[in-house]
Amino acid sequence: GLLLRGDTDIKLIVICANKPTKKLLERVHKILVEKIEIVSPEVKYSIILDKDAETICVVRLTINELQPLITCKVLLTSPAVRAEVQTDEAN
Repeated sequence: GLLLRGDTDIKLIVICANKPTKKLLERVHKILVEKIEIVSPEVKYSIILDKDAETICVVRLTINELQPLITCKVLLTSPAVRAEVQTDEAN
């Protein structure tokens, strides 16, 4: 129920307990690269770590008429980020 039919560019927001860091983003990228081949060995993906945008971009490379090119941006956030922003605004 999260996607509309025909959506090919999607965002996945992962909520972390602690404030996300670049080190955590790199760790998630490494794990994703390792696990995606186990979960889906027949479909090939490109998993790109964009340190500047602080995202991981997952692109399915296997394309056919039933499964178009899909791009998923993975973003990390935390309630701790919101609390930090609210504290900064209060000061």
